[in-house]
Amino acid sequence: MNRLFTVSVNNHQDLVRYVMVVLFSIFISLFIPKTHSFKFDFKVGKPWRYDNLIAAFDFGIYKSKEDIAEEKKKILAEYTPYYKADEVVKSEKIAQFILDFNNNFSKNKDALNKNEADSAKLIQVALNLLDKLYFKGIINTEEATNNSIEINLFETENATRKAKVNEFYTLKEAHLFVEESLKSTTDETQQFLLPLIETAIEYNIFYDEVTNNKFRTELVNQVSLTRGKVQEEEMIISKGAIVTQEKFNILESYKTDFDKRIGGQKKSITVHIGNFLIVLLIMIVFTLFLKYFSPKIYESNRNITFIFFIIATFIIMEAVVVKSGLSLMYAIPFCIVPI
Repeated sequence: MNRLFTVSVNNHQDLVRYVMVVLFSIFISLFIPKTHSFKFDFKVGKPWRYDNLIAAFDFGIYKSKEDIAEEKKKILAEYTPYYKADEVVKSEKIAQFILDFNNNFSKNKDALNKNEADSAKLIQVALNLLDKLYFKGIINTEEATNNSIEINLFETENATRKAKVNEFYTLKEAHLFVEESLKSTTDETQQFLLPLIETAIEYNIFYDEVTNNKFRTELVNQVSLTRGKVQEEEMIISKGAIVTQEKFNILESYKTDFDKRIGGQKKSITVHIGNFLIVLLIMIVFTLFLKYFSPKIYESNRNITFIFFIIATFIIMEAVVVKSGLSLMYAIPFCIVPI
């Protein structure tokens, strides 16, 4: 009975040690550095202090933020904006004009010249002027983001034509056109018609904000972020060479892609499992070493826990230093662990 109890206790203790090894292996695998960084320092005008640097992969040479901004600005400056004609404006304004004309004619009939007191003739004069204005178009250029002298005008929903801005009336030019056209009439007629016609004048060609935002965004997105390319295994810079502005841009581009492709990639489940298995294998070897060469330590869970705790402490310290980027690795007393 005592022997059975002893065997049971020993098996239980062994199980505890196995669980400790597995849990410790999982814990340690979590602290394995997840990224590699581009550990080279360089400045324009200084010599390259390291060995020859060979490209490990193809990469593009990135443009500076200033160059990209300048290219976008140039493209947008040359951009031809889109405008659309709104036929509803004309019909609504003319309908409102006729209503206002009829309401005001009876009140002002006596003040008009007898020869021009014919409502049909007066309203036809006004409608002819409004037809000319809206046929040519009254353009609103205030919403445009550049001073383009040419526009793309939608004639139908899907068809556009090129047009000069000066082909259309501005609101001011439309008012001047009406004033000039009415000069051949009497003062009374001008005083009666001019306010009514001016009220009926409105923009009918508008800046198409939705379409322009779409095309402007597409143009900006087409600006390439790179200028030139470096092939895999091509020498980037040799040892002792001076870092010129051109070389600096290439090195910065390589550093960016290096961090993205090698250091910035998230670990897959396969990599995590692989790290765990490697650590587990090392811990199994370490545990077997204790079992056969230091049985007293192995048989004490307290001693094993203390050893694991020391190892874990130093691994955490190392992980913190690596993550912080500080050059303090040699300050960690790793030699104390085996002692």
